[in-house]
Amino acid sequence: MTEFLSKTWREWQGYIFFFVLVWIPVRSAVVDYSPVPTGSMNPTILEGDVAWIDKLAYSLRVPLTTIHMKQWGGNPRAAILWWCFPPRMARDS
Repeated sequence: MTEFLSKTWREWQGYIFFFVLVWIPVRSAVVDYSPVPTGSMNPTILEGDVAWIDKLAYSLRVPLTTIHMKQWGGNPRAAILWWCFPPRMARDS
């Protein structure tokens, strides 16, 4: 059992360190995404679309905290940016 755990740790340690040291802080302080769960904004935003949130547009934060190192923008009302889906591709897969 110890050999199995040791081998598994050696195989996965790079992925775990990347996830903990890069992905989580970047998602916490720089950019985030959120799938749209409902159709409350149909036809502009459909269920299942993914909204990307640029967190650097408002402030620079220390990852995984609420401490702001620099704040340069407010939270403007109705600040939504969307783009058209490529016409040659089907939306429903």
